[in-house]
Amino acid sequence: MDSGKRITLKDIAKRAETSTMAVSVVLNGARSNTRVADATRRRITEIAATLNYSPNAMARGLRRQRTSTLGVLFNWAGGNAIHNLYSVGILDGVVAGAAEAGYHVLLYTHPWKTAELSSSAFSDQRTDGVIVVAPDENSDVIPGLVGLGLSVSLVSSVTRVEGVPFITIDNRKGVQIALDHLFALGHRRIAYVGQWKGRHSTRERYEGYLAWMSERGLPTPDAALLSNLYMSDEDKDMKQLLGNPDSRPTAILAFNDDIAVKVMETARGIGLSLPDDLSLVGFDDVLIASLTTPKLTTVRLPLFEMGMASAKLLVARIEGSDKIGFDPAHILVPELILRNSTAPPARR
Repeated sequence: MDSGKRITLKDIAKRAETSTMAVSVVLNGARSNTRVADATRRRITEIAATLNYSPNAMARGLRRQRTSTLGVLFNWAGGNAIHNLYSVGILDGVVAGAAEAGYHVLLYTHPWKTAELSSSAFSDQRTDGVIVVAPDENSDVIPGLVGLGLSVSLVSSVTRVEGVPFITIDNRKGVQIALDHLFALGHRRIAYVGQWKGRHSTRERYEGYLAWMSERGLPTPDAALLSNLYMSDEDKDMKQLLGNPDSRPTAILAFNDDIAVKVMETARGIGLSLPDDLSLVGFDDVLIASLTTPKLTTVRLPLFEMGMASAKLLVARIEGSDKIGFDPAHILVPELILRNSTAPPARR
């Protein structure tokens, strides 16, 4: 037989002198009324091993309407899909949860645009369901995927689409515990650095900051400035925020740890010392938070657990089972991790 030719069930059936259906029953677990004698079964498996036959996973999936594969779609799919440590933490958990349930993981590399433009990439039956991570609030990705007949679970956001479970954290609680810590140290001029719209987490954290400051009658820096700080690669806005010793904040809460590191670098660049001149709190508690100097006080998100839970919820949805035991709306409580980047404000 040509060594370059893919071995088929028909080839094996011919050598074993039996039917193709019998071979399918033995090798692929096909459901059939065909009964296969033990001697025939042994002959089929021996011939398959000799020919290095491997079942076609896609063909088996089409027959039983499953591929045992979970898709993962990040809002920032593409070159940045696993560029940041937040993505890595979520993805590690997804892979662990999928493996535990006997599923594979496929990472989508093109971001969702609209249902009209993106549906074709998700309608080819490569996956049994999709885990969507932190979509924009105005995106139609959730109803779009559900409309294709796919099972869906959601991470780092919420949805009202029926039958779609989600895993997120209480962003407002995270902001509250961070600001309560800074307030207890004596800080009153506290800035928030991060984008304030677009995704569920960015909106909730910024709104939580504004509400907390308002309740205590404390002033807040200009919102547009803070939005630009998140989007800009330049540090001119940050230098503007920190440059005037009479008006600069004594403490900053950053949207995430990556931004906190940028704040730290800019502060050092203009001669400020942390935490003597400026206290700093991040969000996420990714690996970099424990490697900075000083080590970063931050709000910990259980990223691995969030990814694992999303995979288990999706598998339960695919298999029509409630045995996993997760509430469809699962909101986790974050934890403040105290390190060395916060201290009482210096006297001026």
